[in-house]
Amino acid sequence: MLDAAAREGRGVMLVSGHVGNWEVGAAGVVAHGYPMDIVVARQRNLLFDRYLTRSRQRLGVTVIPRGNAPREVVAALKAGRAVGIMGDQDARKAGVFVDFFGRPASTARGPAVLAMRAGAVLATFYSIRVPGWRPRYDVYIEELAVGDGDGGRAAAVVARTRAFTKRLEERVRKDPGQYFWLHRRWKTSPPGRAAGATGTGSGRISID
Repeated sequence: MLDAAAREGRGVMLVSGHVGNWEVGAAGVVAHGYPMDIVVARQRNLLFDRYLTRSRQRLGVTVIPRGNAPREVVAALKAGRAVGIMGDQDARKAGVFVDFFGRPASTARGPAVLAMRAGAVLATFYSIRVPGWRPRYDVYIEELAVGDGDGGRAAAVVARTRAFTKRLEERVRKDPGQYFWLHRRWKTSPPGRAAGATGTGSGRISID
């Protein structure tokens, strides 16, 4: 899928979640010859933040601070790069509400908006550890084919956000022991709903 996008001169927005080892996955993509950037939130501990940044850069991964994402992500995608971003944080009132494990969760619209703005491919991205004594990971990259329909840009953003959230749920159901995320995913409730209410193309790279 990355090869096809490269031939077309298109960037790829890779949406992931805190399942498996996302750091190994990003390094694996770079090791296979695909330039990759990742969008990160700055850590409160500045020493640890610098350590993480240096570690990622040593592996060939370019770091984009979340505050710079609207400009730098679009530029990277238009340059034909892959850009990784997490899609399982609570986005507060700025997000769109889509179901995650049967409950509406405020989800960032950024991955969908930026991919559409750059004319990039939107895909999910997970690095899953393979059972065994030897550390090994399989990286799953799957394009999200979502039709625009006739609902306009806002509806297209919601459709894409719903699609990558559903894909994340499927991955967690398949590998629940590899989902490490202590974040309050349903912290923000939809307008008019009390907290806790219930709502209603691919490739694989092996890394040894």
